[in-house]
Amino acid sequence: QDPRERGTQHARHHRSAQVADPSAGGGKSGSGADFAALEAAAQKESADEATLAEYALSLVGRKRFDDAQAAASRLLETAPKNMTGAIVIALVLEQKGQTAAAIQRLADAVREGSFHSEALLLLAQLYIKSKDEVAAARVLRQGVAQAASTPLDQRQPFAERLASLARKKPEIATPVERIAWLQILAIQKVDSAELQLELAGLLLEIGDAAGAAKAAQKALFIDVQSADAHRLLAESRLKLGDSAAAVAAARLALETPEYGVLEQLTLAECLIANKNMNEAGEVLDAILKQNAKHPEALRLKATLPTATAP
Repeated sequence: QDPRERGTQHARHHRSAQVADPSAGGGKSGSGADFAALEAAAQKESADEATLAEYALSLVGRKRFDDAQAAASRLLETAPKNMTGAIVIALVLEQKGQTAAAIQRLADAVREGSFHSEALLLLAQLYIKSKDEVAAARVLRQGVAQAASTPLDQRQPFAERLASLARKKPEIATPVERIAWLQILAIQKVDSAELQLELAGLLLEIGDAAGAAKAAQKALFIDVQSADAHRLLAESRLKLGDSAAAVAAARLALETPEYGVLEQLTLAECLIANKNMNEAGEVLDAILKQNAKHPEALRLKATLPTATAP
C-alpha cells in the first residue's frame, strides 16, 4: 500500500460520533418528586398514551427493567404501534442479554410503523453490538432517506453514525456516500477542521481536486497550523495542474509544528512536478537519512535525473 494513502483518504484524527441514549427519561420524570407524580398518573386507568410512554421510558432510565417491560406492554395494548413501547421492550431485552430478540422486536416495529428517529438509531446500535455493521448501515441509510424532508437535526444523527461506522468499516459505503453524509454534518459543524480534512481526502479519492482544495482551505481557515490541511491543499493543487501553488502549500505544511514524512513526501512530489529537482533530492535525502528503505522516498528518488543509490 502506498504509504501516503493514509493522508489522502483520511485526516489523522476523528471525533467519535455519538448516538443519543433512547433510555434517557425526560420531561416530568427528572426529580424524585416529579417521577412520583408521573408514576401516579401512569397507574391510573385513564392514563393516556403519552404518559404511559414517558413512564415506561423513565423506568428504563431507573433500571427498573421488569416494571418497564410491564409498562411498555400495557402501552402497546393501548397503542400497538407506539414506537416508544417497542423501544422500551427492546432496551429491556438487550439489558437481559437477549440482543437478537431485541433486534427482532424493534425491526418488526420499524418495518410496520412510521419514521421514528430514536427507534432507527437504537436498532442500528443493536446491530453494531451484534457485529452486523452491514445491517446497521442499512438501517441508518433508511434513516437518512426517510429524514430527507425533515429538519436538519433529524438527519444529522444518522449521517454522523454512518460516517463513524464507515471510518471503522470503509467497505460499507462508497466514497460518494461518505461525502454526502459528511456534507450533512458540515452544515452544523462549521468549526470542525477534522471534518473538512476528511472531506478533502475523500474528494481527492474520487478525483474532485477542486472540491478537495475548497475543503482543505476551509480546514485552514479553522486551523492554520494543520499540517494535514496544508498537505491536502498541496495535493489538490498538484492534481489541478498548478505545481507552483502546490509547492507553496507544501512548504507551509513543513512550517507547522506537527509535520512529518507525509508532508515531506508531498513537498518532494510537488517540487519534482515544478522541475525543482535539486531541492526535491534534498528533501528525499532527509527522509532517507532517517529511513534508508522508505519505499515512497526511494521511488521518488529514482525519478530524479541524477538519482543515485542512497
